[in-house]
Amino acid sequence: MTAEKENITEAIILYIKLLGKTTPCGSTYWERPCILLERIKMYDEAILICQRAVKVTMLPKVRIGDFSARLKRLIERRNRALR
Repeated sequence: MTAEKENITEAIILYIKLLGKTTPCGSTYWERPCILLERIKMYDEAILICQRAVKVTMLPKVRIGDFSARLKRLIERRNRALR
């Protein structure tokens, strides 16, 4: 495993642990793991986090942006990778 991929993996683990313990209102907590997972082509995992973020955006007093467009793009990339 390259050093870059190892660092990405460590970061993803930290974000997933955090997301497993709480439901953060900040967009970075949702965006960063999606970006990192997408970078290493783990689209299904990124889609799961993005789907959860979409649900969080519906909660009152949460302003973390629109994850619907990101979710759509991730699904398209996953489908292309499967071809």
